[in-house]
Amino acid sequence: MDSSPPFSSRAYVKVPLLCTFLLDLKPTDIKDPLSWFQATTTDEVEVGKLIHDLNDLVGAAGGRALSPKDIDEVFDTFWPRLKGKLERILSVKTKVAPARSPNEMIEETLQIVREIRETVATPKEPPQIKVRRSETDLIRASLDEEVRSGQGVNR
Repeated sequence: MDSSPPFSSRAYVKVPLLCTFLLDLKPTDIKDPLSWFQATTTDEVEVGKLIHDLNDLVGAAGGRALSPKDIDEVFDTFWPRLKGKLERILSVKTKVAPARSPNEMIEETLQIVREIRETVATPKEPPQIKVRRSETDLIRASLDEEVRSGQGVNR
């Protein structure tokens, strides 16, 4: 199975869009394929960027996007309410998967680097180009040599 990302994160491409919103997780806790996407944490700055990105996508799709100033104003108005709800959600104790070990993350990184190396591998030796001279070139070179040596045809 090819585990390489099909596109860059936060790039506007014609594929289904996915936004990962991390509650009580760090971006390093996420495995492929979700790790290919930009991860948004519950931090105010990160959520603000996500809201701006979504607004830009609405505009790009032909919808009525708000100006950046209006987005900031709406976000500043509703952020305290959203923050309170996120804190209440995070206060509920749930069973959380154990954090990924450093070895697991190193192995994943190594696998990705090897896949990248395979996709950009270059030939070990440059291809040999063999030039074959045409008969005309050979005759012309032979005549030139005869003229230079004084054995050419008398005119």
